[in-house]
Amino acid sequence: MNTTTEIIAKEGWKYIGIAFLLSVLFFIMGLNFLAFLLLLIMACNLFLFRNPEREPSSVEDSVVTSPIDGVVNSITQNNDFNIIKINHSFLDTHILRSPIKMNIEKSKKRNGLFLNSNSRKAEKLNETYEIFANTKFGEIIIKLMPSQLSRNISFFNKDEFNAGARFGILMDGFLELHLPKSIQISSEVGDKVIARNSIIAKFNKEDSK
Repeated sequence: MNTTTEIIAKEGWKYIGIAFLLSVLFFIMGLNFLAFLLLLIMACNLFLFRNPEREPSSVEDSVVTSPIDGVVNSITQNNDFNIIKINHSFLDTHILRSPIKMNIEKSKKRNGLFLNSNSRKAEKLNETYEIFANTKFGEIIIKLMPSQLSRNISFFNKDEFNAGARFGILMDGFLELHLPKSIQISSEVGDKVIARNSIIAKFNKEDSK
């Protein structure tokens, strides 16, 4: 993945450049309707690949912020983790950000379909990516389930990320954040969350390793 701090993510430059060049060509050829249509496509890509700077809502290292823009869909538990599931829309900003300072230990991909994220079968049949990371408070897992409009997920090719650092792009789908059971959840179902800005949980400082 190439994205760093550019106002437009590098992943979108190719589509924006092609649309702009073709629009200029069609204007020269007198095909004004097609040229205008391509300018609209270029504007849409500028919107979709926007990469805004975000100021952290807290500088405490025990705070967990949302890794992506979206709406909290559910908050559940299994034997090991609290699981916060976030529904990410195609109209949201698509940049993935580290929810806390973390070191990625491994990642895992399960091949599958790209059903609509609202489909009941999507969770079992859709392609999934899992990122296993260590923090000073224990292991976390970030699980990504792309939908129909997000067949390719981009990731930064590095292992260590500071809190709020960009680490990938998801265009559409669900993200699950698996956090240790000792954590205090501060978000609720239905909350609109913003990557790096919205605090969704907080570790007890005594749990630091």
